[in-house]
Amino acid sequence: MGESLNQFPVVSVVVPVYNAEKYLPEAIEDLQKQSLRDAEFIFVDDGSTDASLKILQSAADNDSRIRIFHQEHKYAGVARNLGISVARGKWFIALDADDRFEPDLLESVVARGEDVNAQIVIFDADVLIDEELLAKKTLAYASQLPLDLFKPSKDTFGAFGVTATWTKLYRLDFIREGQFLYQETFESNDIRFTIHTMASANRVVALPKVLLHYRQGLKENIQSGKDRFPFDVVKAYKSLRVMLEKDNLWDDFREIYITRALISLVMGRALTFNSVYSAHEWFDQMQKSFLKDLGLDRVSQKDIVGPYADTLWSKYNAFITMTFEEWLW
Repeated sequence: MGESLNQFPVVSVVVPVYNAEKYLPEAIEDLQKQSLRDAEFIFVDDGSTDASLKILQSAADNDSRIRIFHQEHKYAGVARNLGISVARGKWFIALDADDRFEPDLLESVVARGEDVNAQIVIFDADVLIDEELLAKKTLAYASQLPLDLFKPSKDTFGAFGVTATWTKLYRLDFIREGQFLYQETFESNDIRFTIHTMASANRVVALPKVLLHYRQGLKENIQSGKDRFPFDVVKAYKSLRVMLEKDNLWDDFREIYITRALISLVMGRALTFNSVYSAHEWFDQMQKSFLKDLGLDRVSQKDIVGPYADTLWSKYNAFITMTFEEWLW
């Protein structure tokens, strides 16, 4: 019984799963209740040790749209790449197993993309903490963007406002032809993918509507694990620069790269660590070598773009001149 999978569905949803038993049933239910029925749900179990796989298998027994794949614990980026390799839809979206989704998420973004033949559709999200929606704390950048198709540039910096992958829908042929891949890192695996695809796209469209509720503050999720792999974000921006230069995109996107990297690195990142020791180690390495390695040691004010350029310039100057104690307090 249950719904059957179209051999070539309209959209492929890829969801990495690692020890997500607490929230996974809600995510599955949200996907099964989507108003767009012609979809496949690709869950990639990343070596879970809890009941996640059992939950997935039970759901798949009653819904053939659910496809389950399994890998050793190699993190979400590898799982997403596996999902892309087996996806059969025209469109692709990567979601997380601990978030919540509006019932018209897939229908809305696919309709928007189809309407203008886009390569990428950007939509909005808000934040969910302890089951309470923080409507005022939104990840909303789509409303800052043009209503019509556009090619991303520094004039549409909002397209780069969220480096997370789960506020975008992609044409799958665009992803495969560009050979875009997520990084095989614990944290920040989607930064390169998100910015590289946006810089490479010619046909992007915005949908200024909150369709996803991002669950924040979980001890179990990746965002709580910065202490384990504090320099993954540096790897992300190193690799991104290589990709932009390889594809002859560096000259056009240099200011966006600098701005986006500084946002990720100096806008309070030291305060996201669980221990002062980890924060101090990260801060010291950034000042001693990583800013230079990323080409961020001699940034000028004109290199920074976007609506928060002045604030970011001030934060950058403080970061490169202060001691750790001064920066922390």
